[in-house]
Amino acid sequence: MKSLFVFSFIFMLTVLCSAFDLPNFKEFPGNGWYIWEKTDKTLFDFATRDSAFPEVALKIVFKEGGADADCLFRNVSEYTPIWLKTEGISFWLKGDGSGNYGVLGSHSTEPVYQGKGFSRDGEYLVSFPLKDKTWKRMTFKWADFKSAKGENLTPAKVKMLFFALKEGAQRPADYIVDKFEVSKNLSAGPAAPETTAVLPDPPDPDLSKFVFQKAGLDSFKKLLAEKKPVTIVAFGDSVSAGASLWRNHEFPIDKYIFHSLLKEMLAKHYDNKNITIVNSGIGGEKAGDGLKRIDKDVLAHKPDLVIAEFGGNDGSIKMYQEATTKIVDILKQKNIPVLLVTPPKFIGSDDNKKEYVDFLKSFSKNRNIALAEYNGLFLVRGEEYMGELVSDEVHPNERGQLLIARLIFELFK
Repeated sequence: MKSLFVFSFIFMLTVLCSAFDLPNFKEFPGNGWYIWEKTDKTLFDFATRDSAFPEVALKIVFKEGGADADCLFRNVSEYTPIWLKTEGISFWLKGDGSGNYGVLGSHSTEPVYQGKGFSRDGEYLVSFPLKDKTWKRMTFKWADFKSAKGENLTPAKVKMLFFALKEGAQRPADYIVDKFEVSKNLSAGPAAPETTAVLPDPPDPDLSKFVFQKAGLDSFKKLLAEKKPVTIVAFGDSVSAGASLWRNHEFPIDKYIFHSLLKEMLAKHYDNKNITIVNSGIGGEKAGDGLKRIDKDVLAHKPDLVIAEFGGNDGSIKMYQEATTKIVDILKQKNIPVLLVTPPKFIGSDDNKKEYVDFLKSFSKNRNIALAEYNGLFLVRGEEYMGELVSDEVHPNERGQLLIARLIFELFK
């Protein structure tokens, strides 16, 4: 397995007498699922995508040339006292009839990004054949999971769990899992699933409702139309940096970040192949942090457009307003067009960043600056559906990044 990327999906986990049972997974072709921890009152507690479809299992698709895996649990070692009482994991499996092997893996440490992918340190794996196309219950004790050095996994070491395809397997491939349990007693378990349905893709939102300002971009559009070489600097925090776009070691996550996708859209729309993207996003930063590095990380690249995306980590609206105003002033003085992007809401947080969004709407109108409001776009169907677009409680997944790119592209139509 060549490591992992985060799919995105949100489920509800309930605690049973002998198992921590996940209700039937939801099929989400090309993406997948994600469990997000929300409360210390129960093991996990969050909304499902469409609880009206309990018959839907998770189909994991490995496309030819695609990347591997996903993440099921995150930071589960916080619940070590509970996990120490469990014997292992069970789930129902339906293979694709091939000679391939699937993989269930665990990370005992937080994966560390190493430029093109994530490290495999602390990785423990078990494999299972995919030749059976009928439902078969799989059970694995913790000791069945082995590291590359032959070490056994213990529940105290479990940090993350993920499904993947065994290294060297032939693609395309797929398998379906359902009724996943972390169990105290592997000899007992749920009956086989009766059906596997398919959920429709979520409806396409009206992007025009989340474009609040198209102003200030005429000079940049002119350069594009004249097929002049242009440079776009994506200036922001972890969203711009591409956090949680977990990918195969061999190909760069930059390919899936919104500004890279935007480049492709602009290149096609304007028939201009001379577009350069500079990723100046740094995870964990506030607007004030960005202001401190604007000279070397923005102005030094002589951009023709700056996409500024901060606020997700800011805790003071006043400091955010001051820093954002100074960033815009500096760019305006240099005659550099700027496109502002609203900060995201964190799932489960009472802070919906309304103050920040309201400020940006007023500020962009007064300063004649373009503004894209992805905060509201991600919430258009309700917070319980954000799991379709994020890989944790806030960071956009592959689908979410694409939606941001499409939203910003609306400013250029």
